[in-house]
This record gives sequence, structure tokens and C-alpha cells, in this order.
Amino acid sequence: MITVSGMYSCVFPESCGAIDVSDTSFDETFVAIPDAGYRFEGWQRRDRGLCGGSRSECALNTAGFAGNSALLSILSSDQTFFLDAEFVLDEQPSSLAPSEGLWVGTTDQNQALLIIVLSDGTFYLFYSLAGVPDEIQGVVQGSSSTMGSTFTSSDARDFDLDIDGFVSADINAQVTPQQLFEGSISYNNGSQVDFLASYSSDYEIVPSLRLLEGDYSGIVALEEGEFATELRFNADGAVSGSALGCQFTGTASTRPSGSVYDFSLRFGGSPCPDANQTFEGIIYFDVRTGTLFAVVPNRTRTDGFFFLVN
Repeated sequence: MITVSGMYSCVFPESCGAIDVSDTSFDETFVAIPDAGYRFEGWQRRDRGLCGGSRSECALNTAGFAGNSALLSILSSDQTFFLDAEFVLDEQPSSLAPSEGLWVGTTDQNQALLIIVLSDGTFYLFYSLAGVPDEIQGVVQGSSSTMGSTFTSSDARDFDLDIDGFVSADINAQVTPQQLFEGSISYNNGSQVDFLASYSSDYEIVPSLRLLEGDYSGIVALEEGEFATELRFNADGAVSGSALGCQFTGTASTRPSGSVYDFSLRFGGSPCPDANQTFEGIIYFDVRTGTLFAVVPNRTRTDGFFFLVN
């Protein structure tokens, strides 16, 4: 169990221990993350239990206590409340497609990998600078099909953030569902990158737009270059932002499966480099690190909006 802010974290069988809440400034969102082979059943119903019965994140905020003498008296007392996450062995057959999921691994070029494969086969493969796992260098995006244990893509495009445009590629891999993903990326310039990744059960965290809510500052990469960008996510999924005088709006929404969000982004008029165009892609929010990945290619997949913030 962790909080989105990163302030609190505990791993089974450890307890998070007592958290002292004594004023109206406490604001934390708790997320229950199951280990592989387990599923989150919900927050436990019990006497003085918080968020009992819910399977979503548990947001606890005392700002609304101000001016309410009954609630303020609780803050000044020594009363104890509980937040218990219930996990059970997941013996149900997986409803995920064979290659669907979140995969974490490395390449033979010493690059860190994060691969997201959606239920329809659309994939996003993020890779880091060689030897610098925390610095994203680019993303490979495309469609795929999986027959048996064989994953193939013939329309992959590698958008390296240091290179204008993209490089086309094919991907061939072997997949063991919810376990291993091993293959190679063959580029049309003759080069090849091999990779090995393991399944991450973080894909099964129940998504919620409230997890995305907030203001983000980061760098956005477009064909025209990289720019400082501000993004705001509202709890209803509405998105707004700006970069170099360009205003844009959008919508984030949960998907039928996986802790990934659909993301539609529309640019305003001039001076936006892609004036009045709409891009569609995904958002992935890593609740463990607080890192937000947004990849929104244009309709022809010749350009895109790539946003990363930690």
C-alpha cells in the first residue's frame, strides 16, 4: 500500500504503523497494490474502518474539518481509525489478452524498458538512455497481433526524442502471458535491439481519474522540439495546458481493463504547431514513483505529443 504523494509506503506483511493526523492539512490518497498472483478485494469493513468496501483508491483529506467542531474534536483526540487492504489469491482465469499488460525490463543496449500492450494490441514501448534508466530517450508505438505465444508488429515506429521524425521497425517476440515478454526490434536501417521484460501486476491496479488529478510541469516533445509545459488534470477527466503560448484541451478516461487511460488532446489555433488538430493516445501513471507518461500520436503517426513528468 502506498500513497500517491510517496509520503507513505508499506509492504506486506509489514504495517504502515500509526499515522498522526492532528490538523486540517492532511491530504493523502492511498492505493492498494497487489503482488503478482493476488488481487485487491477492497478496503476492509470494520469498526472505525476507513473506505470500507471500496475497491478504488482511498482519499483522506481533513481540509473539510475546518469550522466543524465535532470533526475538529476528533483531530484533537487520541481516537484511532483503521485502513486495512484485503488481498486474496487470484485463482480466477485471467481476462487479459495474451500479450496485454505492463511489462518492465531491459534491452541488450543497457536501456530500461517499460512496455504497455493494450487489449486491442496497440502498444507503447518506452526506452531509456543507455545506462540511465530514469531518463526516457524515446517510445516505439504501433499495432500488433498475438497468435499463440507469438507477438508480431509490422508497423512499429520509433520516435527518438533526439531525432526529428521516426524510424520504422518490425517487432517479433515470444510471450508467456502475465510472465515474460522476449523479442527483438528490427529497424529498416538494418539495426536490431533485443529485449526481455517481465509482467508487472501494477497493470491491474484499479484506475481512477482522481489519481491523475492535479497540476503537472514537465517537458513535452513535438516534431518542432522540446518545450516546458504545464498540464492540469481535473477529477472529471478534463485536461488543459499550455506551452509557448499554445493552449490545448483534452479528455482522459479509464479503459475497460488495465491501469492505463485513454487520452484525447486538441490543440488551439496559432501559435500552436499542430493548430486545431486532435491527437489520441494514452496516459500511464506510475503510482509507485509518481511518474506520468503521456503519448498522443497524430492520426498519421508522423508526429505526436510526448509528455513525461516525475
